[in-house]
Amino acid sequence: HMHTHTCTHPHMHTHTCTHTHAHAHSHSHDTPLHHKEREVVNTHVTSPGAILALGLMYLKTNDSNIAAKLDVPATQFGLDFVRPDFLLLRALSHGLVMWDHVMPTQEWIHGHIPPFILENASGGGGGTDMTPGLDYQSLRQAYLSIVAGCCMAMGLRFVGTCNQAAFQCLLANMKMMLSLLSAAEQVGKVTLEMCLTTTLLGLSLVMCGSGDLAVIRIIRRLRTRMASAEVNYGSHMATHMALGLLFLGGGRYSMGRHNRAIAALVCSLYPVFPASSNDNRGHLQALRHLYVMAAEPRVLVARDARTTRVCPVEVCVTGLQGEVQIVTTPCLLPEWETIHKVSISSPKYWPIELVVDAGNRSILSQSGTLFVKQRGGCEVKASLPMTHLYHGCGIKSLLNQTNKDLIGNTFLKTFLEYMTGPRVSRSPAFCHSVLVECLLREQFQLLVACLQLEQMVCSLWQRQDTLQLWQIKLAMSVCSVASTQCADLLDMGYLDSLVLRVIQQIALASKKKYDEKDIDDLLKFYLFQYGPFTDLQGAFHLASLLVFYDVPHSSVLCVTPSTSVPDLFVKARLLNLSTAAVVRLMPLFQTQNPIPF
Repeated sequence: HMHTHTCTHPHMHTHTCTHTHAHAHSHSHDTPLHHKEREVVNTHVTSPGAILALGLMYLKTNDSNIAAKLDVPATQFGLDFVRPDFLLLRALSHGLVMWDHVMPTQEWIHGHIPPFILENASGGGGGTDMTPGLDYQSLRQAYLSIVAGCCMAMGLRFVGTCNQAAFQCLLANMKMMLSLLSAAEQVGKVTLEMCLTTTLLGLSLVMCGSGDLAVIRIIRRLRTRMASAEVNYGSHMATHMALGLLFLGGGRYSMGRHNRAIAALVCSLYPVFPASSNDNRGHLQALRHLYVMAAEPRVLVARDARTTRVCPVEVCVTGLQGEVQIVTTPCLLPEWETIHKVSISSPKYWPIELVVDAGNRSILSQSGTLFVKQRGGCEVKASLPMTHLYHGCGIKSLLNQTNKDLIGNTFLKTFLEYMTGPRVSRSPAFCHSVLVECLLREQFQLLVACLQLEQMVCSLWQRQDTLQLWQIKLAMSVCSVASTQCADLLDMGYLDSLVLRVIQQIALASKKKYDEKDIDDLLKFYLFQYGPFTDLQGAFHLASLLVFYDVPHSSVLCVTPSTSVPDLFVKARLLNLSTAAVVRLMPLFQTQNPIPF
C-alpha cells in the first residue's frame, strides 16, 4: 500500500518510487536487452547505436579510414558474426561517411557487396550446383540487407532532388525485392520486409514532395497486404511514412541536405521498425517525427498579376556553378543554397529575374508565389488557330477579342478597322502576324512602322528615286543596332524577309528592261568609268543597286577590269563593304572584256 501511495504522489516520494521502478524494470525484460552482461558487452544491443554514431560523427567527411571500419565482412566466416540488420546499418553509415562518393548506379551498390555474396546469393534452389557448407539463406539475407542500406544512403544523398538516375536505380531494386515476395521463405520474411520498406523509404526520399505516380503504384500495391497477418505494425508505419514523404506538405515542401537535416532523417527513418504501437525497445517512436527538422518550403507557384490565377510558366533556374535547369511552374525548386537566380524564360510573360539572396529567399520560401504579367497578345494568339488566318473571320475574331482587353487604344482600333475594311492590299496572314507581334510587345506604334515598310517594298518602282530604299535601309540599320543591345524593335526574321523581297524586287524590275548580262554591264560601266551615262531608266536601276548594296563611288573603289577577286576582298575589307555587296560584285571580275555602252 505504501508503494502504491508513492507512485500516486511522485513529488512527495520520488526516491522511493524510482528505486521501486528500477527494481521492477530489472526483472521485466530478458537479459540480452542489457548492454553489459557482467564484464562482457552485449554487441547485439550496442552495435546499432555505435554504427550510426560513427556514421554521423564523420558525416560527409569522405574519410576512407573510418569507412573501412564499416565495410561488410569479405568472408563467410566473418559474415557469421554480423546480423543482417547490422549489415544494412553498416552500408547506410558507409554512405554517410563517403558522401561525395555515393553514385546513382547499380555498380556503386554492387561495389559494397563482397564477391562471394554476389556469386552465391541467387543459388541454393536445390540444384546440383550447390556448394556444401554454404548457408544460402544467410547469403540472400546479407545481399538484400546491403542493397537496402545502400538504397537508403542513396536516398539520403539525393533527397528532394528528383534525380532520374537515382530514381531509376532505386526503382529497379524495389521491383527486384517485390518479385521476391512470392518466395519470402527462401529469404526470410522478416528480413525481406525490413529491406523492402527501407528501399521504399529511400525511393520516396529522392522523389520527396513530387507525388510521383510510379512510387504511388508501389505504395498502393504494398497497402493491399495490410489485411494480412504477416504484415506487422512496422511495415504499415513505414509504408505510410513513404506516402507522407511523397506528398510532403501537400507537394509544397521538400527535404534539405545540410548536416542537421540528414541527421534528423536518419533518426526519423531508422530502419528498425516496431512490432506494435507501444514497442520502443529498438527505437523510440517519438523520434519518427524528427523529419520536420529537415523539411523546407520550396514550392514555386506563378500567378497572373491581373487575375491572381495559377498559370504554368517556364522558369529558368541557374545554379551557383552556372548550370541551367528549365522547369514549369508549379514546381519544387532545388535547395536554396544551390540557386544563384530564378528567371522567367517563357515568351508569353514579361521577363523577371530574381537573384536568390537572403531577402528574395525569404520572400519565395514564405509565400512560394511569383506574380507574373502576361504579354498583351498571348491570349489572342492562343485562341486563334493557324487555320483561321486565311479566312475573313480570323481578323474579325481578333478585333472582337482585342476590343475587350485593350479598348481605347487608337493605333490598335484604327489598324483593325482598316484590316477588316474593303480596301486591304495585304493578306489576312500578314495582318494577323503583324498585329500579334505588336500585341506581344505591347508596342502598338510599331503597327504604323510595319505598314509603312510594307508599302515601301511594294512601291519601290513607282517613283524614279531611291528615297524608299534609303528609308528601308535606315529602318533595318536602327533595328540591327537595337538587337545588339538586347532591345529588339522589330522581329529580325521579319526584317530578313524584307531584305529578301527587296533583292527580288530589284532583280525582277531589272529583268523587265535588261537581261542579267546587261545588268552586269551597267555595273561595269559605272565601276570602270567608261563615260557619261545617258539611259535614264538604266541609271535608276543602277542607282538602286548601288544604294542597296552600299557600293562606293568608282573613284573610291579604284578597280579595273584586270582586278582579281583576292584584290577585291582586300579593298572590301578596307572600305567595310558588306558581304552582300562583295558577293554581288564578284561575277564582274570573273569574266573578261567588259562591254561598255
